[in-house]
Amino acid sequence: MFVSDIMDVNILTIREGTTLSEVFTLMKSYNIREFPVVDNEFKLRGMVYEQNLLQIIYPAYKSLAYELPDVNDLKNVADCMCKMTVADIMEVQIVSLQADTPIMNAAAKMTAYKMARMPVLSQEKLIGMISQSKIFTEIFSKYLEKPVSIPELIIKPVFSAPPILSLDLKSHSSAEKRKYRRVPIKQPVAYRLKDSRDMAYGSRGAKLAEALNISAGGLLLLTKEKLAENTLVDLVFDLSGKNEPIRRLGRVCRCLQLDDPAFFHTGIMFLAMSPEEAAQIEKLLPEVK
Repeated sequence: MFVSDIMDVNILTIREGTTLSEVFTLMKSYNIREFPVVDNEFKLRGMVYEQNLLQIIYPAYKSLAYELPDVNDLKNVADCMCKMTVADIMEVQIVSLQADTPIMNAAAKMTAYKMARMPVLSQEKLIGMISQSKIFTEIFSKYLEKPVSIPELIIKPVFSAPPILSLDLKSHSSAEKRKYRRVPIKQPVAYRLKDSRDMAYGSRGAKLAEALNISAGGLLLLTKEKLAENTLVDLVFDLSGKNEPIRRLGRVCRCLQLDDPAFFHTGIMFLAMSPEEAAQIEKLLPEVK
C-alpha cells in the first residue's frame, strides 16, 4: 500500500501573500494546524505551522523572568502581525513524501522527524497530505483488528432505570418511522460522544446507558446526562447476547428530562448504514426479549 492510496486530497492551501490575520481565521474556521504554501502552479513553496505563529505572539521565555509583557505590547504584536504575510514566517526547509512511498516507509519518516502530518508531492507539485493517524488506522483495520468481546461493564447495567415513559420522537424522519419497526427492550449500550470532524470529545471516554427500545434505524436510550440535539455518538451494543458487538454511528434526535432529574430519554438515529447493516439488526429483533 502506498501513500497515494490513503492520503487526503481535499486540502486547504495558502499563498506567500496570505496575511497572518487570514491564516488565523482559517485555523479557527477549519481547525487546521498546518498549511502548505503553494504557487500558481501548485508547487510547494513552504509550510506554515501553528508553532510559527505562536513564536511571534509569545514573548521570549527569558523575558518572562524580568517582567510580564504589557497588554499594550500584545496589541502592538497583533497590529504588527496584521501587516505580516506567510512569506515572513513560512518554513522553506520542507520534509515531504512522494505519492509512491510505501506507507510503512512514510510512517517511519514521520516518526523520525516527529511530524504528525506531511505534504505529498508528485513532480514537485502538491497533491495531498498524509497523517500518522491515518496510516495507523489503515494498518490496524487491515491487519491487526480482531473481534473482541464487549467488556463486562457493558454487559451489565450499572444503574437502576426508572419506569419507561413514552417519547415523541418527532425529530426522527418519517421515512425511519415507516420503514423500521421498534421493539421494547432493556439492553445496555456503550456510547461515546464525537464531534463533526469524527474526533472524540477531549478525554471523555465511553459511558453506559440503557436502551428502552430499538429498531434497525435507531434506538431510545435512558441516559444520565443531557445530550444536545444533532450530537454524534459512537454506539456499541450486543443484541445477540453472544458477545457479538454491533457498532453504529448515531445522531441525537431528541433528549428529554424525566420526572427524575437524574435521567433523560434520548432518541438516537443510526447514520450512514448500508442495507446489510440495517438487516443485521432487523434479523436479531425477533430474538430480543
